[in-house]
Amino acid sequence: MSQLLSSSLADSPEACTSKHGITHHVFERFRSTAERVAVTIVDEMALSPEQRTVKPVATSGHAGGEKFKEEGIFFKLAKPTFPNQSWEDAMKISSNELRAYRACISINVPKLCFPMMALLDYKGFRVIAFAALPIGGDTIKYGSSDGGRTMHREEDAELQSLMRLLAERLHISGHNVAVEHGPVVYMYGPGDMEGHKAE
Repeated sequence: MSQLLSSSLADSPEACTSKHGITHHVFERFRSTAERVAVTIVDEMALSPEQRTVKPVATSGHAGGEKFKEEGIFFKLAKPTFPNQSWEDAMKISSNELRAYRACISINVPKLCFPMMALLDYKGFRVIAFAALPIGGDTIKYGSSDGGRTMHREEDAELQSLMRLLAERLHISGHNVAVEHGPVVYMYGPGDMEGHKAE
């Protein structure tokens, strides 16, 4: 799919139209599935995890709310996860995540890819949906997947260069990030972001 959708200056208008049609079809399937599952997640909020049809999953990250994975999509139900954090705060964080996501995509850094994403509001609650990717602890090369306890930066020089280019185009300066156990790390972007390199 990624090879089919990758664009090229040599593409004919017909090929571009075909790729755009495929992209639209895939995203519409993603959106409709995400909407259906998000409705179930919200409707079952008052139930215990054992009673839910879409069950929460444990992750190494702490922020972002309650996490779910269903039908190839990763979901985050925006809810307070820190002391003194309100539901409104959690929903604003989700909105800012979408804004940052759109900004990064708009820069169009070659080789830097992002999953499909949707933000869904239902009955006063907010759910973010991402297309699940073949990533894990062995693919993360930049940032942190455990709330800042471990910071990755030096594993992949190419990804590090791409992140620096993205930050420059967004007019974001690099900055030091304190690590729970280890030296301060110089990063481009938030310390709890995740940059992965997978096949």
